[in-house]
Amino acid sequence: MADRRRGTTSSALLGGGDPGDRRILLVELPAEMIAALPELTDTAPVSTSYRALNIDLIAKHDPHIVIAPLVGTGFDILDVGAQLLRSGFTGSLRALTLPLPNLAAVRTEVKGHFSDLDVDLVVVSPPAEAGH
Repeated sequence: MADRRRGTTSSALLGGGDPGDRRILLVELPAEMIAALPELTDTAPVSTSYRALNIDLIAKHDPHIVIAPLVGTGFDILDVGAQLLRSGFTGSLRALTLPLPNLAAVRTEVKGHFSDLDVDLVVVSPPAEAGH
């Protein structure tokens, strides 16, 4: 049977374990990125804007995992990670990205900024073009 994960795995995205037991916070993920993540099917993630990401939101939802785009509109994963640290977050941060020419270098750079968090990049495949 073909793998339909389209470039991601549960262990990379959700850090292993039962996805249903994980509290997940999505930060401004476009619908097409969410659709590319079958790992989220059995979860009830909370979505938020980057501007709403603060200590009160983190305390209210107490997420295990925060998932955000590597680069969003007006913010990037470094901004998200810094705000999470200021808010007392100690869980996992996942940055979603389309394929990059040097993923390892970007991953090293991002992880270097957040030694106190479990940070990783997760590559999602671009949406298939209609008719192909």
